[in-house]
Amino acid sequence: MSDRRTAAIAMVGSLPVIAAIQSGALIGAAAEHLGRLFIENFKKFEVSEAIKAAGPQL
Repeated sequence: MSDRRTAAIAMVGSLPVIAAIQSGALIGAAAEHLGRLFIENFKKFEVSEAIKAAGPQL
């Protein structure tokens, strides 16, 4: 085998690994974003509940 062919086979063989790493990174980023949204919405909910509870006093 020539060096070019060996390199090409090695590169093509590593593409699924690269794709898996990239998709894992995307999933991690998406999970982190969703986590931030959850915390943000939870804080809004806490404030909303506090306003409702204090309603008669306002």
